[in-house]
Amino acid sequence: MGRRELITAIGSSSASLYERSMKIHKRITDKMAAGFPSGTFSRIDTTRSLGETRTDFIRDAVERELKRRERLASMRAQVNVSRSMEA
Repeated sequence: MGRRELITAIGSSSASLYERSMKIHKRITDKMAAGFPSGTFSRIDTTRSLGETRTDFIRDAVERELKRRERLASMRAQVNVSRSMEA
């Protein structure tokens, strides 16, 4: 089954996929090249969702990790403020 048939099979038209792609590209202004350990892409390919690209997968993973770290930093800052008020 080709990519177009696969997209049709999951109920998405190629136009909507194109439109989604264009919206994503308009939002992206920061770019970087990154190296990954051997086997990373095959691991990504076996776990990504139907219709999801490697780029989508990596972008989503980075966004989730940033949010997690931002929450953690916020919690640490609150603890530090509490400690400084106690002193």
